Amino acid sequence: MPKLKWPNQWNWKTIIYFGFAPTSAALTAIVPIFKSETNAFSIPQFIIIGITIAISTLNLVLTVWSPYKIMEKIKQRRWTYFDGIQLDINKTLNLKDDEQIFFNVMIKNSEHIKEQTGRFPKSIRTDEDFETVWQACPINILLKFKTSQGGYGDAYRKGSFQPYDLQEMRDKNEDIAAAFNMTNEQVNLTRHIKLLFCLPIEFNENSPNRQKKRIIGVVSAEIHTDQGRRNVIENPEQIVYIRSSMKELAKIYTYSLQ
Repeated sequence: MPKLKWPNQWNWKTIIYFGFAPTSAALTAIVPIFKSETNAFSIPQFIIIGITIAISTLNLVLTVWSPYKIMEKIKQRRWTYFDGIQLDINKTLNLKDDEQIFFNVMIKNSEHIKEQTGRFPKSIRTDEDFETVWQACPINILLKFKTSQGGYGDAYRKGSFQPYDLQEMRDKNEDIAAAFNMTNEQVNLTRHIKLLFCLPIEFNENSPNRQKKRIIGVVSAEIHTDQGRRNVIENPEQIVYIRSSMKELAKIYTYSLQ
């Protein structure tokens, strides 16, 4: 997987504020100071102004233009990066075919619509549907979750990383439907999931005059076999790597929204 160099979060208002504004201010201050009685500039004065412009331009390139180009690259290639993370975790942990870990990215319906159209829908329900925007393995088209359902909804509401040993709950005859506000159909369609990890996706909207954080979806990691589940339980250090990979997926997705 290609390594990413993460930029700072900038937008067009910040470009004006930190790029063109200092240049204009510097020139405004320098011009009247170095104007001579003959209304002309000397060579040293031109050199000083040139250096000022060069420094401001370099600052603009390093702090604004370069990060912007990196974010554009991330947006264009995010699915490729996702595939790379999926392949990387199974390879790095040296997992066999029956121990594979599968990632999914689920976004709230209103956030998905905003990404596609540039604006939120006129009416947003409190209990929204999740929209699967990327998955490592095929998902039954009948399987749908709301933000109040399943481990996905539980992690979304709690706003933190959550592990779920679903197979242990089955072995103890616990009511998964009641525990996670799921329908019987949802329970049947997810019986293949033995172990589930969910991580909320936080989106930080930063600008010079506004800062806002909201949870827009969930990244999940699923293990579908008893052998894969036992492997993680016996090697808990793998959870650290799983969580790190999930954070990377969430980070790539949020940066692609800038």
